[in-house]
Amino acid sequence: MEKINGETGCTVWLNQYQVHFPNQIKAEAFVAQLQARLQAPHHLPAHRATRR
Repeated sequence: MEKINGETGCTVWLNQYQVHFPNQIKAEAFVAQLQARLQAPHHLPAHRATRR
């Protein structure tokens, strides 16, 4: 997360992508939600091999 002096808002960097937010509170909420989603259990469907 980057806060630029003299400007309002914050920028969250996702690799080379920038996501701009009007304030630090909203930027931190976005980061927290993203972290929660990444850490959540992910259930993949069972793979069934089908032949034609």
